[in-house]
Amino acid sequence: MNNLKKISLLNLLLSELKSLDLFPVIGTETEFYLLPEDNNLQDSLWQADKLQLNLIIEKEKGLNQFEIRTNHTRDISKAIKEVLEIRKLINNQAMTQNMKADFSAKPFQEQPGNAFHVHLHLENSKGNNLFIKNGGLESEFLLYSIGGLCATMEEAMVFFAPYKDAYARYIGNLLESPSKICWGGNNRSAAIRIPLDQKFNRRLEHRVSCSDSNPAEVICAIFYGVLRGIKEKRLPPEKLFGNAFLDQYDYPSLPKDYAQAKKLFENSDLKKFITDL
Repeated sequence: MNNLKKISLLNLLLSELKSLDLFPVIGTETEFYLLPEDNNLQDSLWQADKLQLNLIIEKEKGLNQFEIRTNHTRDISKAIKEVLEIRKLINNQAMTQNMKADFSAKPFQEQPGNAFHVHLHLENSKGNNLFIKNGGLESEFLLYSIGGLCATMEEAMVFFAPYKDAYARYIGNLLESPSKICWGGNNRSAAIRIPLDQKFNRRLEHRVSCSDSNPAEVICAIFYGVLRGIKEKRLPPEKLFGNAFLDQYDYPSLPKDYAQAKKLFENSDLKKFITDL
């Protein structure tokens, strides 16, 4: 999509959500590898510190893998711009220190891939978090959002993993990357995770996208799924309570390659929705 199309799509989705008194709040996590010029992996924190950025850079699971988080906000356009600016800043600063930043989805076969995680909850016009449990039961808004995201995940995969090489990230049994269309609690093998560290900050974490995806396209695809789920009152599949990679869990698999993802998109309601803008 060109920039004008992305802006139009985002504005339309936000407008439709607003008409239902729904206001999305998002925060993001972007993973990357910070490497010497010879690509030699070293497990040393000094390389991230050497960037001298006014940002919180946290160590991730892979050797020389790190993560940048953004604060949760209702200003979705600002959040998208911030992700792009952070990537550019890290790339530029790494080069000045004779290093390189690698945001590609799966730069090393035996190491975790790089993800772009989106944390999301919905508020009403009064600022109330609509994902909070009610009497111990899950919020319908949360369940419908998960249901819509699962129902549209295949057709939106071209936005979550927009390059052929990205699909290597979903192969294997590393818990850090999802492989199937499912959701769970504090479960990192699920495509959609519900973090444990909240009561009033209850949210979902969309774990499918790769770090080199376009944040505007990813967020639009997520909002589209949420909107579909709420409008159609779609309930999610059965909750996952184990490692999704195990064969005993027969949830639908994510597309295996870009060609399959492209075909699913071309024949989808999402493609029609975008084309009709």
